[in-house]
Amino acid sequence: VNIDTQSPLIYDLKSNDSDNVSRSDAVLNFTVDIVDNNTAYVEFGNSTLFNMSLLSQSGANSTWFSLKNLSELGCVNEDICTIKAIAYDKATNSNTTTYQLTVDDTKPIVNLLSPVNNSNTSLNYVNITFNVTDNLDTILECDLYVNGNINNTNNSVSENTNTIISTTTLVNGTYTYYVECEDSADNFNTSLAKQFTVDQEKPSITITRPVVNEIVGRFITITADVTDTYTNVEKVWYEIYNESNDVLLYNNILSNIGGDTYSDSSFNSSLYCPSSY
Repeated sequence: VNIDTQSPLIYDLKSNDSDNVSRSDAVLNFTVDIVDNNTAYVEFGNSTLFNMSLLSQSGANSTWFSLKNLSELGCVNEDICTIKAIAYDKATNSNTTTYQLTVDDTKPIVNLLSPVNNSNTSLNYVNITFNVTDNLDTILECDLYVNGNINNTNNSVSENTNTIISTTTLVNGTYTYYVECEDSADNFNTSLAKQFTVDQEKPSITITRPVVNEIVGRFITITADVTDTYTNVEKVWYEIYNESNDVLLYNNILSNIGGDTYSDSSFNSSLYCPSSY
């Protein structure tokens, strides 16, 4: 008869979550090391206990493992959860070790601050300003998505701080963008999506009235067709010069009279030249 009154040596209970913060539904690989010549079985858990499986063994040294999520172990509240492992030998001697994780099921909140939705730019990039708040983390990883693809990444965004992330070089066109942030427990959330338009192409202008070399009187009507490929025409104005390049009218506005056509009629003493009649 062999008498064994020595409890197993149990140590290094851990999971593959290196920062020890996890969602309750995330499956983790728990391992624990045992030193005993006659290990019978190992239990682990919180309010619910499960048998661990033998992973490897070399003499009296053995490693046991189990794949579980925290909710299965009874860790369902967002708080620090203590996991325990109990090793039993064949003589029913036992020993216990513990390991703590923080349960975090709260998603970060991401807000886009600028530019405003449907904004336009003549640059080939856009600076996006946003902030993110989180219940636990002070540093988060955030990705800028443009048209559904990751365009840029910031791995060290400070929580509750306005942060600028710039797009890479863009061509002319309209883009949809949003920011997605992830905390250390792999909770992620996205901002609302917004749009901006990159427009580095000048509007097309065709003057339809007066025609070249047309003789006009004191009243002059200016009419032009104005189009733009990527953005709406916001404002059309005109200037009138004489042959000496003197300004006769400056920054007068052409009004839209339908479609792409803009027009204005001017009556100004500066245009009246009696000697020309």
